[in-house]
Amino acid sequence: MNSFAKTIAMKSPNLIRLGGVPEHFFYPWKKWLAETAGTAHGMEWTWTDYPGGSGAMIQALENNEIDYAFLLTESTYKAISAGSELEALSVYVQSPLLWGIFTGAENSLETVEPINERKYAISRFGSGSELMALVDARKRGATIGQHQWVLANNLAGAEKALSSGEADLFFWEKWTTKPLVDKGIFKMVDVCPSPWASFILACRKDENQVESRGEVIKSAFETVTKMAGEFKTSSESPAVISFVYHLQESDAADWLRHVEWVNEWTNPETELQKAADWFTAR
Repeated sequence: MNSFAKTIAMKSPNLIRLGGVPEHFFYPWKKWLAETAGTAHGMEWTWTDYPGGSGAMIQALENNEIDYAFLLTESTYKAISAGSELEALSVYVQSPLLWGIFTGAENSLETVEPINERKYAISRFGSGSELMALVDARKRGATIGQHQWVLANNLAGAEKALSSGEADLFFWEKWTTKPLVDKGIFKMVDVCPSPWASFILACRKDENQVESRGEVIKSAFETVTKMAGEFKTSSESPAVISFVYHLQESDAADWLRHVEWVNEWTNPETELQKAADWFTAR
């Protein structure tokens, strides 16, 4: 964290710092923050986008750069199982994430297989882009070797890796990546749904975040998820998502039909166990 951010954190004990990926799932939070001008429940609220995904947010939580983050279920499980001092608080999006499997538009491959001949771009180790590639390989009865990974940091890095041929495949949320397909930069060769809920709200295992602020974050969370439920059914929402996230309106409508936000604070243990069952199976 830079010195300015440290100063803000020290001088603002009522500051709550949120983080998430810059994707449409979090539009309700952006809308709520705009409507409240970042002040609600006696607290000041900020939001930071993390294009690098869950791995980047886990690092930010551990470095005390943010207080709460919306992480992929699989990344939350892997971090906690590896000893990270994180607390999983609630499911946020209960529908599975639809992971598009993408390659460069000029790449001649049309299928994922044979897996042992593919190079996989990933944002970082422990990210959904790595973990879902492992899930997909296991579904196909194959494994991915360490030499097959290409670190790309984020979607922009993956675009470079796939376009140059440095990597063959990249797993990223289907609709977020669709504009690159529409532009003729990527092509989608398959889709891999996650076997669990998409996103979980998590924080450092810190009494201040878990206990002292517990009711505040829960109240805000339930306000926003109620807004999300209303937003899902509004006839104006596809146009809003299309404009804000540069999607075709038909794609935005398709995503809204698929996505299901929780309507209340929801224990994430069942979803984390689903991930555990996948990654600990022999």
